[in-house]
Formats: sequence, structure tokens, C-alpha cells
Amino acid sequence: MSEPRPRAILFDLDDTILEYDGSADRVWRSVVAEFAGSLAGLYVERFIAAINEYREWYWGDPERHRRGRLDLPRARREVVRGTFDLLGVAAPAMADEIADAYSVQRELVVSPFPGAIETLTYVRAQGIRMALVTNGTSAMQRDKIERFGLESCFDYILIEEEFGVGKPDERVYLHAIAQVPASRTQPT
Repeated sequence: MSEPRPRAILFDLDDTILEYDGSADRVWRSVVAEFAGSLAGLYVERFIAAINEYREWYWGDPERHRRGRLDLPRARREVVRGTFDLLGVAAPAMADEIADAYSVQRELVVSPFPGAIETLTYVRAQGIRMALVTNGTSAMQRDKIERFGLESCFDYILIEEEFGVGKPDERVYLHAIAQVPASRTQPT
């Protein structure tokens, strides 16, 4: 008797398939080090401590989190400006420059976790249907999906901005699973 197979598996993109949050501190350090000489009183370690405090507050509110993930460049500007306020630094234009530089560098360092793509390929070869369910904007998430050749791994892709609701709303999961047909009988 063979093991029962799931009808489908739902995967998340960021921090499941792609390393995303793990690079945040490294990128913040790099960006702030670039700008530290341009602004008196901007010290890397002090900034990192303050931004971590502010980020925790900012992303801790569900509504702010939802709004922020649908416009990450704006959210990052708000976070850096809030961090500057904590530090007593009055330089909103510099805050925006730092946030924008961070946004560019952050997307450049995103990469698949070791073995992630191979795992998706293996699961797909077993005939198990798969859906990708991810929060965020269509442009940002589709760019990562294309960049890493992930579209062919999935039978269905749901992106928050395209669907109109994001995780953890249960409608996201119910819709995604309803879109995935029954498992294939033959591995591909």
C-alpha cells in the first residue's frame, strides 16, 4: 500500500523558497555605511538598533503591514524617516535616498534557499499539484518568479495584489486550493 499523497501543496515565496528577510540587516548595514559619511551623527550600529526597533513597531500593526507590503518603497521611506525621528536626525531627503538605495540593493540579493528549486522540481515530478501563494505587489512578485524560473513549477499562482486579499485571510487559501485540479496520476 502506498502512502497517500496530498491533493496539492501551497507554497509561500518569500522566506520559504527565496531568502528574503534574512538579508535585511546585511543590506541595511551596507546602505547606511555608504551614507554615513554624508550625514553627521549617522552611525551604522546606532542606526541598525533604531531601525530594528522602528521596523518591529511599523510591521507589528496588521493594517500598516498590509498597506506597507503593497507599496514597499513607500513603506521603506516611512520606516527610515521614523528611524531618523527616533535618532533625532532631521533629513527627510536623505532618509528617502537611504530607503530607495535599500530597496534596490534588497531586491538584488534575493536568492533561492539552497535546494529550494530542486525540491519544487522533485515534488512536481511526483505528480503533486502545487500552488504559489504570496503577498505583495504583482510587479515585485512576478519579477522574482520570472527571475528564478518558478512559474513552471506551479499549477496556480496567487499574488495578493492580483487577488485583492492577502495572507493570512482564509479566502486566499480556499481560493488557491480550489484553483488547483486533482493530483496528476503520472509524474511529469
